[in-house]
Amino acid sequence: KSIRDCGFSINHRKTRLQICGVRQGVTGLTVNEFPNVRRTYVRNIRALLHAWRKYGPDKAESVYRSKYAKNKSRLTDSEKHYFKETLYGMLAFLNMVKEEDALYLKLCLQAAELDNDPPERIQNMKKKYKMYDVFISHASEDKSDIVLPIYEACKSKNLNVFYDDEELEWGDSLTEVLNRALGKSKLFLAVLSANSINKTWPRKEINVALSLRVEGKQKFLPLIVGSPNMSGLALTSDLLHITWNDNPEEIANELIAVLKKFS
Repeated sequence: KSIRDCGFSINHRKTRLQICGVRQGVTGLTVNEFPNVRRTYVRNIRALLHAWRKYGPDKAESVYRSKYAKNKSRLTDSEKHYFKETLYGMLAFLNMVKEEDALYLKLCLQAAELDNDPPERIQNMKKKYKMYDVFISHASEDKSDIVLPIYEACKSKNLNVFYDDEELEWGDSLTEVLNRALGKSKLFLAVLSANSINKTWPRKEINVALSLRVEGKQKFLPLIVGSPNMSGLALTSDLLHITWNDNPEEIANELIAVLKKFS
């Protein structure tokens, strides 16, 4: 009745009855319990990402044009990456069906790591869900002489480090960005110096990181600079630490070793 009231009629030649034990498909979607895509659809997305990762965007585009593009008549722009359009179109459809579930987020973040200029939606997602290997907690006074050399040494070894000067953009909320990065980092490197131990913001970061450590979600790594008064940081007193001796390369190598064990 509802269908007729809307001005439609049922075409019984296209009507079929399916039991719950078989895949129930409608317009390309599986609808047994909830709308979902077929497994082959997700496998095809993974195949596109694998091709991009293995061959690079130009070679992947060439192979896509020659072998897999269904409508070759639309491939008129020699500079355009139809391969990427297809990938992002498939991801958009997956989002429409499944919304931002874990699988969709994982695939989008993989695409974001491969693409230097992804769509705005993917850029925002990368920013929101990006995982870091290391979060460096420090006072601003220690940035140029200590934190920057460590960051550059880590970056040269392909460690993904949160460094506020690189991550923060005009108009960003400092609190929001730092809290998000802190919760998304595997290792917490606390630069403990006379400059940092009495400053409010580094102490807040340290307290959060110690809570994450207790929950087993993060590794807390103290880096002692000089001879700071550690009496106010009793919870860190039993943790093994390393000392800053103008040794950023050594620290980066130690971070890699800890990361391998912690991951």
